[in-house]
Order: sequence, then structure tokens, then C-alpha cells
Amino acid sequence: MIIPTLNEATVLGHTLKQLQQANNVEIIVVDGDSQDGTGQIATQFGADLFRVSTGRADQLNKGVENSKGRYLLFLHADTILPHNYDYLIRSALNNPNTVAGAFRFKTDTSSLAMRIVEWGTNFRSTVLQSPYGDQGLFMERRVFDEMGGFSTIPIMEDFELIRRLRRRGIIITLREQAMTSGRRWQQLGTIRTTIINQLMIVGFLLGVPAEKLRYLYRHKN
Repeated sequence: MIIPTLNEATVLGHTLKQLQQANNVEIIVVDGDSQDGTGQIATQFGADLFRVSTGRADQLNKGVENSKGRYLLFLHADTILPHNYDYLIRSALNNPNTVAGAFRFKTDTSSLAMRIVEWGTNFRSTVLQSPYGDQGLFMERRVFDEMGGFSTIPIMEDFELIRRLRRRGIIITLREQAMTSGRRWQQLGTIRTTIINQLMIVGFLLGVPAEKLRYLYRHKN
């Protein structure tokens, strides 16, 4: 399991504590020069800690480079998986037609607007086989290696990898939910955050340079 982090001290400990309930799981945290004690929390909970300051794609690839297992799970620091996630992942990838998978999208925010966002996300994830990175993306190591890993682009690296994976085989969305913090939607507002996310996707598909997309995303306030 690989968790990229940047100043995630407020949420990382809770996530790591839950992950430790599984059997035979290697937990790797790749930190991007956090200034809030994220690294100390990672080691406190027994995770293997590495540091990469050149972007999330490089963090994720570094995590894979230092992993030893057959299965890979890429997880956001504020996403909580179901208790039997290890069994669910291994069972899903036993199907030779499945190249990757993710969990259903759920947030800890109870507003009607978020319920609509969750429905739309799960529709896209299930029907279009296009999950988001905060749903816990998983695959076998051999598939990741065959795909050449994450492209070293400054934003949308998970979206780009999923597009390539979809051309290779089935991307399954499990019935079980991954619970993601709604803090980003609460900070900017549900509608505004959703619009920004969709604009990033449209811009990427239209060929807007990733550097420009990252600039626009970081200055969305």
C-alpha cells in the first residue's frame, strides 16, 4: 500500500490505525516535505517512510519502487477503507480479466449536494470504469510495471493512468465503500469543487498543458 502525503498530520494517524487491522499488508508513506509532523506519524504507526519533493506522480512511483508485494494499493491519506479491504482486493484481482479496481466513493459529509456528487462519481466509476484516486486504486504489480507506472506529470496522474488501464482490461468498482474526508468540498463548497474537478478533466482531455492545469488548480481560491 502506497500513501502519498503532504502536510497530512491531522488525518494520517487515523488512516494508518485502520489499515493495520489487515493481514500481511506493507504500508509505505511517501512524503513531499511536510512541515507538520506527517513523517513522524508515519513512522510512529510502523509505516516505511520515504521522501520525494518532486510531485505526487514521483511519490507514487517511488513507493512502488520500494514495495515488495504482488498487489499495489494507492490510497489518499484521508481515505478510510472497509475492514476487510485486503481480502476484497485479492479476491477482485483473482479474476484474470480485471486489470485494476477501486472502492465505491463515499464522503463523511451528509449534505444532499454531496449525495448527488457521490452518485455521479459512482456512476462514472462503475459504468465508465473511471474511478478517482480517492477511491483506493488497486492492481497487481505486474500490471503497473507493464503500464510503465504513473506518468510524471504535475497533475491528473491517476486519471491518465486509469485511461491507459481501461484500454487494457476491466476496471472493477467494488460494492464496498471507501470513506473519504469531505474537507475539500466543505472548504470551497460542493458545487464549486465539483466544477473545478470537471474543468480539470475537460482541460486535460482537450490537451491543456498539465503545468497550466496545476497552476489553475492551485490558484482556484
